[in-house]
Amino acid sequence: MESATPPLSVIFNQISDVHAVNIAAAGALTWLVYDIALTASLEVSKWTFTKVLYCFIRYYTVFTLSINLAGKHFIFPFVFLKLPYVIVNSSKTVSFQRWFWFIGYNGPVLSTALGECLLLLRVNALYGYNLRDLFVLSLSVLMNMLKLAFTTVAIEISSITVLPRTSATPVPGCIATSPPRIKLTLAAWSPVNPVLIVKSAVFFILSLFKFFASIPSMQLGKPTAFKDILQVRKIMPTLSLFIRDNSFFFFLCLINLIFIVGLADRPIQQMGTAWLMAGYAVMASRLMLNMRTIPGFVDVGESFELDSRFQSRSDMRFALGITQGTDSSNHD
Repeated sequence: MESATPPLSVIFNQISDVHAVNIAAAGALTWLVYDIALTASLEVSKWTFTKVLYCFIRYYTVFTLSINLAGKHFIFPFVFLKLPYVIVNSSKTVSFQRWFWFIGYNGPVLSTALGECLLLLRVNALYGYNLRDLFVLSLSVLMNMLKLAFTTVAIEISSITVLPRTSATPVPGCIATSPPRIKLTLAAWSPVNPVLIVKSAVFFILSLFKFFASIPSMQLGKPTAFKDILQVRKIMPTLSLFIRDNSFFFFLCLINLIFIVGLADRPIQQMGTAWLMAGYAVMASRLMLNMRTIPGFVDVGESFELDSRFQSRSDMRFALGITQGTDSSNHD
């Protein structure tokens, strides 16, 4: 039983949007792989919990983005195109339905969780490993993940129906119906998750507060000049790097929010998912690897800490092969 189909212009618009989503996913994957190639020589040499978390989010995101990009060439997700269909029994329909469950749990949900955990450890290190702050931040991440796992995946994906393509869509693959509660989907899904934006803003504000509290003039209650801020960059370079990387991540989330909310009724809004996943992976790795580039940076404990200590003057050498005894004899 057939009914009227949308105009061809609407269908072509959907095709153009999905094509743009695929290009964006390829770009995000390329950016992440390129960043890995640039920092391959700085990879970890000692395995700890934080470094295992770092490697997992970095390389698992590459795997997930690759699978997601490959899957979009076989599945044409018209989730926002409300077309009439004749349901046909097909084994492919079952496999495509499983695809949505796979990408739902292994896409932005897992990348968001791992990235939030690593960022949480960095913020907690910034405040001297305060157990109370760690508990509050951990509870925030846990509640966010429970909401994502149950609200988004369990409720929304279960409401999507995968149908075989019809003559109205002359492209390979299957089509999925639009979620019946599209506003709930947009509110819960990670790229436009208000909780994610608020939590990122809280991390950003905590970092800025620690940064400005470290300015000597502010500690003395004096007016702060731009040169005082530059002085903090020299005295505490690890803190400055943290502020820079955290700022990049916060504004990436904010741009995703504006972009996806503005295009909520079109498939092109899915572009934000791939870039958010890549942003988490790059942010988490750069946050750790950039610290290694600081001259005299010391690894404290079993992980990269936000420690601004440098080697003492007695440990500094400007020529090869000079020992402590040789150095002292030159001054006699």
